Amino acid sequence: MRCALFVAVVLGAAGCQSPRVVQRTADEGIVALPANSDSFPHYHQSAAKKIIAAHLGANYEIVEEKEVTTGYTTTNMQDRQSELTMHSSIPFLPASRETTTTKSVATPQKEWQIHYRRLMPRPATGLAAAPPATVVNTAYVSGQPTVGLPATPVPVPPPIAP
Repeated sequence: MRCALFVAVVLGAAGCQSPRVVQRTADEGIVALPANSDSFPHYHQSAAKKIIAAHLGANYEIVEEKEVTTGYTTTNMQDRQSELTMHSSIPFLPASRETTTTKSVATPQKEWQIHYRRLMPRPATGLAAAPPATVVNTAYVSGQPTVGLPATPVPVPPPIAP
C-alpha cells in the first residue's frame, strides 16, 4: 500500500502533461512536448512519435526540433521591514518606520517542438526507371542554320513599310 501511495504521489507531483498537436496539415505538422525527454516517468519523445505515426504512418522525416518560449510566469515578491525610530515631534514616544520592497520576476515558459513532414516516394532506379530527359535543340532566326540541324531555308518576313 505504501509503495502504491508513493508512486501516486511521485506521478502527481511530476504533472500530467503530454505531447499535443500544435499544427497539422495533410503532409506535415508540429507536435509540442513539455520537455525533450524520453525516460521514466515521462516518455515524451515516444508519445510524440506515436502521434506523428498516427498522422502520416511510418513514412515521415523530422525537419526541425527546437525549444520555444510560449509565455511567461510572473512571480511577485514583497518584503516588509519595520524598525523603531524616534518620534519627530514628541521625542519620548516610540515610533516605527516601515519599508516595503517589491520585486517581480518573469520566468519564461518553454516547450519542445518537433516539426515533421511526409517523405515523398523517390523514383525507382535501375532498368525500370523513366528514361532520362532529352535535350531539344532550338534554332534561332539569324540568317544561318544552327549547328546540328539540317540546312533548311528559314522564311524571313517582308519588311514593314512605314
